[in-house]
Amino acid sequence: MCSREYVFLYNLARMLAVVLTAVLMLLMAGCGSDQTRNTYGNNPENQAQSQQRLGQDVENNQSGESEQNSESAQTNSAKDHIQADEQIKASMTCERLPEDVIQANVGKFGTPIKSTVVRVGEGNNTNEQWSIVVMDQQKATLQSARVRYFLTNALAPTFGDTWIELDAHSPWENVQWDHVHLIRGQSALEKAQQCFAE
Repeated sequence: MCSREYVFLYNLARMLAVVLTAVLMLLMAGCGSDQTRNTYGNNPENQAQSQQRLGQDVENNQSGESEQNSESAQTNSAKDHIQADEQIKASMTCERLPEDVIQANVGKFGTPIKSTVVRVGEGNNTNEQWSIVVMDQQKATLQSARVRYFLTNALAPTFGDTWIELDAHSPWENVQWDHVHLIRGQSALEKAQQCFAE
């Protein structure tokens, strides 16, 4: 009788041990998944850190865009204050727009009433020759002639066909030249304006 009781108690103890082991394993698995969720999901601290990092990224991007906009504004502002070099301007001469150039571009500009050309020389690209052209055009719909300013390579020996219209208030806004070439361009523009007015 005692041996049966011992066997029964022994088997009961084994079963309890198995059940407890299974319960412990389930509890440990549950805790692990909670930790995983806390690490990657709903943990408020991690969410706050993620939001902070996201905020910093947005701030950095905005700061980068602001710096680029600021640099662009500074570049345009610098272009607005290009000063002509009087010695360069004095060395330049004025001429009329060649007839072959007028005929080649009559579809774009019509036939100018009056024109003045001043050779600038090379731009940023070697062997690319540029000129300032000032011309007025009588339009049927206009009571008076319209004076326009251009930077062009159409007078070069290779006969390019780029015409950049220069705004009266900010002529170099669309010209990607370095400061030295812009000074030469401004000198040619002022020389052309003087000759055109005579």
